[in-house]
Parts: sequence; C-alpha cells; structure tokens
Amino acid sequence: MDITIKLNERNIDENNLISDLQKIANENNFATLSTKEYKENGGKYGVNTFRRRFGSWNNALTKAGLSLSTNNLKYSQIELYENYINVCENLGKQASGRDMGTEFSKVSTATYENHFGSWNNFIAEFVEYLNTGELNY
Repeated sequence: MDITIKLNERNIDENNLISDLQKIANENNFATLSTKEYKENGGKYGVNTFRRRFGSWNNALTKAGLSLSTNNLKYSQIELYENYINVCENLGKQASGRDMGTEFSKVSTATYENHFGSWNNFIAEFVEYLNTGELNY
C-alpha cells in the first residue's frame, strides 16, 4: 500500500494565490470566478485563505485582474443588514452564520462573507452600524 502525505501549505506567497485564480479562470474561460467555481474547477487553495489574505473574495479577484463576482453585489449593505435583522427577529435570538441557511434568510452566509470579508467582519460592521447609524462603504 502506497500512502501519500500532503501537508497544508502555510504562508502562501500572494503571487501563488493570484496565479492560481488566474489559472482556473483562464482554463475555463471565466471572466470572474465564484468561490464555488474555483473549488469545483480544481482551485489549489482554500477560499478562506483568499479572504484572510485579501480581506474578501472580491478583493482577490480584483488583485488577479478578474471581474467581480456578482453573487454578493446584488444586495446593498443596508439590504444585508435588513435581512439579518429579519432572521434574528424570526429566530428570537442573534443569528449565526449557520442560521442564514434557514427559510428566514434570502441571503446565504457566503454572500455576507464575500461582501464583508468574513462573518465576524459582518457582525463587527453591523454592530458599528447599530451604534452609529452610519454605513461603511
């Protein structure tokens, strides 16, 4: 029996990340890439690696010279906040990312993560909005 051990890469060079995005897009003739398309077409790195390194999936796409994914652009920041409030009200508690997959949400957790960079970034900006009433564009 032949077993191959593969260690997770750490501290991946930004150029390698960008190159992999461009490679997947070019091989499939995509002007943009959703996170799902990246994973399904052999993307080498985890989507959260891009979010951590670049702040959001769309920031990584921009850095790679690709068009922005429209999945999370169809909702404004205030629409995302309103959807979240609706979910919280229906559940009677603070909603988690997992709760966004329920019938009460019209928006997926991935859309929030793409728009804000991560679920925690969304929560932090939402709290800031509640405290100040100002949107961070």
